[in-house]
Amino acid sequence: MGTRQSNLKTVDYLLIISLLTIFTPIVLFVYRFLDDNRLTSWKWVFADMDAGRIFLILVPGIMLAYLISRLSFFERRPTLLFLSSFVIAAAFWREPEVIVDTSRYFAQAKHLEMYGIGYFISEWGKDIVVWTDLPLVPFLYGLIFRFFGESRLYIQIFTTLLYSLTLVLTYMIGKTLWDEDTGFYAGLLLLGIPYLFTQVPLMLVDVPTMFFLTLSVFTFIKALSQGGLKMTAISSVALFLAFFSKYSTWMMLSVLAVIFVVYLRMEAKTTIKRAGAIALVSLLLIGVAIIFKYDVVSEQIRLLMSYQRPGLRRWGESFTSTFLFQIHPFITVAALPRGSGNSRTSGTRAFGGTQIKSCGSECPKKQAENRWF
Repeated sequence: MGTRQSNLKTVDYLLIISLLTIFTPIVLFVYRFLDDNRLTSWKWVFADMDAGRIFLILVPGIMLAYLISRLSFFERRPTLLFLSSFVIAAAFWREPEVIVDTSRYFAQAKHLEMYGIGYFISEWGKDIVVWTDLPLVPFLYGLIFRFFGESRLYIQIFTTLLYSLTLVLTYMIGKTLWDEDTGFYAGLLLLGIPYLFTQVPLMLVDVPTMFFLTLSVFTFIKALSQGGLKMTAISSVALFLAFFSKYSTWMMLSVLAVIFVVYLRMEAKTTIKRAGAIALVSLLLIGVAIIFKYDVVSEQIRLLMSYQRPGLRRWGESFTSTFLFQIHPFITVAALPRGSGNSRTSGTRAFGGTQIKSCGSECPKKQAENRWF
């Protein structure tokens, strides 16, 4: 009797999810005028195409998803995340370069291809015009041009690899902090952000920056939990690379402070020692680079504050566009903070608008304080 009720309950859930999967895109299509995204607005996407063809894909897509869910091939979860994300992202390689910023990154990379690494480093910010760009990603593009050839395909393979590796790193972060299931689902959820797929084929800095930021988070967690000279060095280098990917990353790296505070509550003395070593090495690397290019970096920051910051205040996209159209609404709803009763008894707390949950008895092999950020 209990098994039958369980099966009926499962069928109910499947029907609800299937209906919502069909119904949600229809609602978004009807209200597409609310999407004020400046690059991939639904208003433009469906301006000159038959939306019916897209929606007809949903039905066989749901059937295929159900069949896949019944298979047991998830033992090699990182491999599955990597290969599936790479194949899906590669389907967008035909997308043209639509953002003018690409011309700057191409020009900077072309200098390295033609004149070498030494010239790029010495002339970055001088003969090489850099606007408010940081050097890491154009440097990597230049290496690809120089050693593999000047082809957009090579750039797209590189950015797609970084995107797929970001999913794997997300999986590893989730596995480290919670368990393998959590990490796997977190990686899958990144596949539910359609806006990302429009960025992967482009010769921009955003996807590489996402990778280096995620890498810095993962290596920082491993360095605090494991210690050792090797992990300290790796974490410091990852932090250095993320720092010089894009200026907006500087604010995003503040998440490392949250990680530090959580580990501080577990073992203060060891955490301070390990975090101090990472900070010392990374600040040394960053400091040397900034001193070497102080005039360029200071002028870029002045330009950011005096010109781009006021401009960004006049340019914006609504939360409706971001969290309903450019991210699948299922993910947005799932991310909403939820709790039952008293937060102390339910093991759920809020930190900066993000749900923080301690595993407690649900994760007996882990310490409760180390579970959720």
